[in-house]
Amino acid sequence: MSGNGQGAGEADEALSAALADAPPQASAGDEAHRAYAAARADVDLLRTQVRLIGDALAARPAPPAERRPRGRRTALAWCLAAVVAGVAGIGGVVLARDAALGGDSAVGDAKRTLEGVVACASDIAEGTVREVTPTGEPGDLRVVMDVDRRLKPAGGAPRLAFTIHIDDDHDDVAPPPEPGSRVLVMVSVLPGEPVDLYEGAADIASARAWMEKALAASRGLPCESDTA
Repeated sequence: MSGNGQGAGEADEALSAALADAPPQASAGDEAHRAYAAARADVDLLRTQVRLIGDALAARPAPPAERRPRGRRTALAWCLAAVVAGVAGIGGVVLARDAALGGDSAVGDAKRTLEGVVACASDIAEGTVREVTPTGEPGDLRVVMDVDRRLKPAGGAPRLAFTIHIDDDHDDVAPPPEPGSRVLVMVSVLPGEPVDLYEGAADIASARAWMEKALAASRGLPCESDTA
């Protein structure tokens, strides 16, 4: 009994640290680092699902602003209690999303799941930013990166170019990546869908973890728009 209580306490501590972006010190044991990495992956999954819920409830395409992990601490309070209490993990969030959409699983198309998001990705790549230049459109920047790791498609070109949008009207929008920065990006085939861009070793590792899992489950899934 005491062992179970101790394990739950350690899990709660790891979750709290992940939410605060406070990784264990280098002197902490391997178990602490593994628990933190697992908690970070869970938190990123929850944040992504919450964003998808918001997009679905808004009944409109996602706004043309890049979704970035830094500073993403909004809309999590309602689901955090469920996580700490051990309510079915990510499955609990999926159920909450379906309930918010009316409780009918038929309305939850592929685009509203992590697997569906990945199915709609043309490129999922990791590498180093080579250049960032204005496109001439307000807020739009063209990013070119040297790719050294591709999740989708397998193989692919060693260089990837995409456009991100920075909305200066919102204070919580992270600045664009700088040349030399290491990033993980997911580019959608859907028109107007913003690029998911992750920076920093911890954010990249946790995003890569859920993307790899969703990629395996997305094989054979069609790409469906929220508005389809």
